[in-house]
Amino acid sequence: MIFRIFCVKMNMDILIREETMKKKSCLFLVIVILICQAFLPHGKAYAAGSGETVTIGTDVVNIRSGPDLSYPLTAIAKRGEKYEIVQEQGDWIEIRFAVSKTGWLVKWLVVKDNEQAQPTAATPKNTQNSQSSSQGPQNTQVKPAAAVIGYVNADTLNIRLEPSATSTVVGKLGIGTMVSIYHSQNNWLEIGYAGLRGWVISEFINRDGQTATKAGSENYLQNKTIVIDPGHGGGDNGTTGANGTLEKKLTLKTAYLLYDKLKAAGANVFLTRNSDTYLSLSSRVMMGQVNQADAFISLHYDSNLDPTLRGTTGYYYHAYQKALAVALFNATVEKTKLFNRGVRFGDYHVIRENSQNAVLIELGYLSNPEEEAILNSNTYQANAATGLYNGLVQYFKEHN
Repeated sequence: MIFRIFCVKMNMDILIREETMKKKSCLFLVIVILICQAFLPHGKAYAAGSGETVTIGTDVVNIRSGPDLSYPLTAIAKRGEKYEIVQEQGDWIEIRFAVSKTGWLVKWLVVKDNEQAQPTAATPKNTQNSQSSSQGPQNTQVKPAAAVIGYVNADTLNIRLEPSATSTVVGKLGIGTMVSIYHSQNNWLEIGYAGLRGWVISEFINRDGQTATKAGSENYLQNKTIVIDPGHGGGDNGTTGANGTLEKKLTLKTAYLLYDKLKAAGANVFLTRNSDTYLSLSSRVMMGQVNQADAFISLHYDSNLDPTLRGTTGYYYHAYQKALAVALFNATVEKTKLFNRGVRFGDYHVIRENSQNAVLIELGYLSNPEEEAILNSNTYQANAATGLYNGLVQYFKEHN
């Protein structure tokens, strides 16, 4: 009897252990699934022929081969052009810009149309209902192909109204400027830049991914290592403007524009963050030091309880950082025409703890509603990036 009771107890213990093991296995499986889900890209895919399109909302948008700034440029899109959406991933949208080509661009530079576009005079209407329902994006006002990209390789390049040396000059471009190439005619190229369209001599434009080199003189940014630090990110919004602009979004937008200009000039460029993510101040500093940055630029936008305050301010901490701060500040103020608040000492972690040549630039006051509107404009953003770029050129020209 005792032996039978012992055997029953043994069997019950075994069953309990087996049940416990099953529960642990299930729990482990659930944890593994959750971890996998956390690391998988969370995106939205669109069915082929869904008709979902976006319209380019700024003068020039870079199309890349993947959803990150580290991917190479494949084409350029222009304001008002429409493209079919393939999928979304984080801050990026994949679009179809040719029959068999897709590329990625930043979400906030486009506007979702959210409805099937109507055929235009340039897009023949299809009179057969059954065919129109199956052809999908062929019946939407989608741009069939984006322009080829090129870079100016001359100090100054005239844009002319017609492909002729005697034609009216409608604009000028500087070394390293990225342009869209639309057509060629003899030794001329029709190009577009920042809403301007015209003709330039083809020998002064590099294509096929070549970067610009200064003819007859040194390109001061070639092989320089620049770390761009877009302030704030993730749960840290930075300041919020009078009309709701988040500093973290605007610093990233400026950083993207500056990144492309520096890459085109042959610099080695790193971003401390390239999406809406949080990064500690120490990690930002470390990125500059690990990459042995020749220049570390922390981008910010200012705020104050006084809504009338305005202008740009440059900061340095160590004496060896002052020359870079002055060069960047002066060139940026000259290009943006914002009020000059001067260059001064600033006790900020990213420049104080930085052994590299590091500066912090406040690019304007979001707390001033009038200035906030200016700072949000595509014109200001382009000018700010150009000013910072010019400042780096000037600095390395004098301190090479």
